[in-house]
Amino acid sequence: MTNVIINFRRHLKRRNYSPHTVKYYLNIVKQFVLWLDVAIEQVTDKKIDAYIDYLHDKRMQPASINCYLAIIRRFYSYLKYE
Repeated sequence: MTNVIINFRRHLKRRNYSPHTVKYYLNIVKQFVLWLDVAIEQVTDKKIDAYIDYLHDKRMQPASINCYLAIIRRFYSYLKYE
């Protein structure tokens, strides 16, 4: 798992993302992976819905939740690409 996140960081740096953006993306991906109780390959729509509910319970604003989901979507796009 750690290798996947390190490779994702390398991917973001190659795309010339700012250091702050790379750090922010990795932080969100790490939070998501730690929240999961299944492997990242086994995540379903229901699991994503549960994560959205978890973020709502933390009283996050809808725009912030959408940002989190966009970053997670980017992470899964990277995994699919690789």
